[in-house]
Amino acid sequence: MKIFRVEKKIDAVKCEELLNKQIKFESKYDPNINFDANAKDFFDASAKNPDTVLFAVEVDNQIVAFLHGYIKNPYKQITKEKIAIINLLYVEKTFRNNKIATNLIIEFTSWAKTKSAKYLEV
Repeated sequence: MKIFRVEKKIDAVKCEELLNKQIKFESKYDPNINFDANAKDFFDASAKNPDTVLFAVEVDNQIVAFLHGYIKNPYKQITKEKIAIINLLYVEKTFRNNKIATNLIIEFTSWAKTKSAKYLEV
């Protein structure tokens, strides 16, 4: 298992495919989810923001999981403390229960600390 920060378009596209798979699954159970609004270019566009990160997990040269998160200070008027927010987390079904999500969260938490985040929100 290899965790890495996604920087190549080809890897972002694979993560978007996984996200679309999840959206399709969830749309079966939630009528408010519009499957037609797919994730094309979502990760590529967010990569331009230095306070946003996309980590992926590769097993046998295949991306099987990802975590997308960002840093924000929604309470600027009250405090200067930043919050690290996990926006999306997905692990392919056949790779679940192998601590992949746990390791992604650990990686994200380490990155968030470098950005001076004081809290983690999921």
